[in-house]
Amino acid sequence: MKTSLIEIIDKYKRYDDLYGVLNNYITNSNITEENYNSVLDAIKNAITNYYLHIYEYKGYITNDSKGKITGLISNICDLEKKIHNVDGKVKIYPVNSDFEEKYETYKSIVEQMVDYQIKTDLDIESIFSMTIDKLTSRLENYKNELKEAEMLPYYGTPHYMIGRAKFIIERAKEIPNFNMDTTDITNKLASFEGKYITEDDYMGIKNPDSEFYNFYDQVELCYKKALTIEEILTPIVVESWKDYLSTPNENNNNFKYISHTFTNGMVNPDKMVKACCTLRTDDISTSIKNGSGLLYDIDSSSIETICTGDVGSWAVDKSEFIDNGCPARWQLTDVNNSTFWYEETEHSKLITPTYFEKIVKEDIKNNCYGYSEILLNRNAKAIGVFYDENCKDLEKVERYAKENNLPLVDISLRTKEMSTNEEISEEKSR
Repeated sequence: MKTSLIEIIDKYKRYDDLYGVLNNYITNSNITEENYNSVLDAIKNAITNYYLHIYEYKGYITNDSKGKITGLISNICDLEKKIHNVDGKVKIYPVNSDFEEKYETYKSIVEQMVDYQIKTDLDIESIFSMTIDKLTSRLENYKNELKEAEMLPYYGTPHYMIGRAKFIIERAKEIPNFNMDTTDITNKLASFEGKYITEDDYMGIKNPDSEFYNFYDQVELCYKKALTIEEILTPIVVESWKDYLSTPNENNNNFKYISHTFTNGMVNPDKMVKACCTLRTDDISTSIKNGSGLLYDIDSSSIETICTGDVGSWAVDKSEFIDNGCPARWQLTDVNNSTFWYEETEHSKLITPTYFEKIVKEDIKNNCYGYSEILLNRNAKAIGVFYDENCKDLEKVERYAKENNLPLVDISLRTKEMSTNEEISEEKSR
């Protein structure tokens, strides 16, 4: 028995400090059949602690093998923490494991690596590499299982849902003849304030108590009621936009269009997954230098949302959501089709043209206007091609309009002092 322990210890001769510690277990212990296993456990524990010291778990990812394991452990622990089973369906919560939980997982893995090293005499670097492969396979298998599972929609963090629900209700109350009772929603939204909500909750709540999940469900229920109100009232707001907007066959200086500027080539309207548009009028323009793009109609099936700033919209589907670890700050409101998630909370289909133009002009006047967005989906109908004072190749624009059988419209700025300082670095379409 003592001989077998000596053989184990001799495998670690190259680690001087560790080897000295391990030898003490032989020289200072009267090894018997009864205490053999406890001495062996003590030796394994000493080896584990040595590796935990020299391969310290730092909680952040690096490019070496230890850093890769850190990343895999973090992803696995966070994903397992987010996933709950509700009536046989997967429900996502915006939570993460804390450092202590991830460290304990790392420690358990190192213990398994020590067991394997004692049995095989492999060097620790090779075992780290094998462990990375196993953890990678475990994570991928888990994600694939989630992709096959029935999943409930995920609506985002409490901060996002509360902020957006408030904004929806505020916009709803501005609609003429609005008479829906929102007292229950607004009271509940007020009661949520200060609970489990921090400025960085978009990263996920770390190791929340059991009450958080009930709190989250209540916020989600309240938010879904606000979404129902939004859907009911959207057709009314869409009609107000239709009355407000110009049509390409109108020949006047007081135009109002929903426009999508080309900044990365002229894309066929039928190929657009989304169109990030803004309002262009005779006195609201843009400093985008390309000077041409598409004009759009608006209806209830094509409008995704409206924001007087940059809403930060990103297309996502269930598979991509899971591949990215079900990020807390994202939303997945449609688990069967591609949808969008948003960075900002103050956006809604209920923003009327009157409110939109008012806010934009106030921002322009105060020199703080960056970007306003009317997000349309693939159902959007292009009704024209525009060019303005920044157009550099009118002939090319004319050909594009002709090829797509769309009227060509001049929307050059009429009132220069109302031009915006808008700058957009990238076309937000696919």
